Amino acid sequence: MKRKEEAIEFLNSMENIVLKFKDGLEFVKSHNTVASEKKVIEISDLEKIIYLDLSNNNLLGLPRGLSSLCNLEVVILDNNHFSKPTRVLRGLKSLRVLSMKNNSLSYLPKGLTIMT
Repeated sequence: MKRKEEAIEFLNSMENIVLKFKDGLEFVKSHNTVASEKKVIEISDLEKIIYLDLSNNNLLGLPRGLSSLCNLEVVILDNNHFSKPTRVLRGLKSLRVLSMKNNSLSYLPKGLTIMT
């Protein structure tokens, strides 16, 4: 339960975030403006999230709690400050698309090339 709470706290603290859920709902927050009906993300939402965009947040890494987003298919981490791939993504078995444009990556993990 602690990892899920960590994920919720992290996601709700983001200044720029786009989430898409299995049921078609979206959560969008940009520069402290919430542009969706949903105002906060709750623990019951975690398993429904299939798309996560955390671009432009000046992130250096991701908390382990994000591994509880077990149905994530798309993760966008563009325009942050990642210098190496994050281990959190390893456990995301549904992940099909990962974008990390405009970061300072020095290498890609070996298993990344087998994503289909």
